[in-house]
Amino acid sequence: MPEGLDGEELRTVQALQAFRWVCPDCDTENFDRASRVAFETPQDEEQVREALGARGDEEGFVVQAPDTVTCRNCLAMFGLE
Repeated sequence: MPEGLDGEELRTVQALQAFRWVCPDCDTENFDRASRVAFETPQDEEQVREALGARGDEEGFVVQAPDTVTCRNCLAMFGLE
């Protein structure tokens, strides 16, 4: 376990995938969480993973960007390209 500057054991946090974007109106850097894709069947997931080039022994899940984002500073809303 890693240690902090004072030698004490550090607490841990979960790192989540996110999409970074910059607001074109106010130039604020924003981050929005990725959402995990829910598949109807295991076969659907297998087809998508295969299309993405994932090997069968790789762990993980498929994520997608949000449909819209809102700037945390000026509250402008945008669709994604």
